[in-house]
Amino acid sequence: DATVLKQDTVAQEVIAKLTEPVDELQVLFDQPRVYKEFIATEKVIQGSRLTRISERHYGVKEFWVYIFEANRALLNSPDDIAIGMELKIPKLNPKLADADNPRCMEYALKLHDEYVKKR
Repeated sequence: DATVLKQDTVAQEVIAKLTEPVDELQVLFDQPRVYKEFIATEKVIQGSRLTRISERHYGVKEFWVYIFEANRALLNSPDDIAIGMELKIPKLNPKLADADNPRCMEYALKLHDEYVKKR
């Protein structure tokens, strides 16, 4: 009888896991981002900053982290931008780049802390 009860409990736990709603936004945060589509290329001029470029293209400065990620072949750190460099501006998933969603903003700030700390 004890074995049957244990199997029933395990089966119920498995069913509960399979039927719980998936947090699609968290899945998006957790998966590696690959940038294949771009909305623009921007030539760095005197005074350019990733935050200013982000504001122009995405409306908020916090999404600079995605521009940085998309240009890792050129940039070892966020401070590596240099005059004349051409940065690709990635097309972002609207669910990821939702400035009205506090979770998206918190995630961008988390990435900011991660990338700035590495300096």
